[in-house]
Amino acid sequence: MSFTPERRRRVTAALALLALVALAAPARTEAPAAVGQLIAAARRDLAKGDGIGAEVRLRRAVAAGVGRPEVAAEMGQALLEQGDRDKAREWLGPAAFAPGDEVNGLRMLGFLERLEGNWAAAASAYDRALKLNPRRYGRSGAAARPSQSGRARARR
Repeated sequence: MSFTPERRRRVTAALALLALVALAAPARTEAPAAVGQLIAAARRDLAKGDGIGAEVRLRRAVAAGVGRPEVAAEMGQALLEQGDRDKAREWLGPAAFAPGDEVNGLRMLGFLERLEGNWAAAASAYDRALKLNPRRYGRSGAAARPSQSGRARARR
């Protein structure tokens, strides 16, 4: 079977389109339920002060196709637990958090800003968190009180 130049061009274009679609689709190595379990396990790790374990699980979730906003707050917190402010800023700095994670993300951003002496930026992040969920913090406005272990580890 011989191909005419027109047919060859169409077949090449179709193959290129298929390859592009295959490469553009996120490669999910984990089932969606497993990804949710990874994120839940990472949150449990953070509650125990295990930033390294949380980071490992969250990176697996990202590799499985979860978007940055879905794990940004937790990843920032995990990196702060390990004392890595620069990497934490990469995750927290854009303040792009998934719905439901905004308050925690802004709390972590405020904490990072406080650690670095950026008082105005810290106050701004805490104010934004307070506006999103005023009942959680009452009248005191104490929007961020990370764990003592995180506070100690985040110091340089």
